[in-house]
Amino acid sequence: MRYPPQPLEEKLAWMRERMEAKSEAEFAEPKAYFTVQEIANELRVSYPKALDLVKGEPGVLNLAGGKRRCLRVPRAVLERLVRRMSA
Repeated sequence: MRYPPQPLEEKLAWMRERMEAKSEAEFAEPKAYFTVQEIANELRVSYPKALDLVKGEPGVLNLAGGKRRCLRVPRAVLERLVRRMSA
């Protein structure tokens, strides 16, 4: 089944609308994991303080291993930290 031909301007407008809707949907989905720097910015604390907060928390992922650190903090752990800090 072929669609009837459309003027170029209509086709471009339709494509722009689809791209805008797609990009809005991507931004609407919440982030699953956070870096220590993002947590420090969110909680308005220094990087070392944020690192101390998340270092021993269960559920925090260390992607580097060994002495190196590449920590990723799931949203549930961040929410737990915020609840603990506000209590």
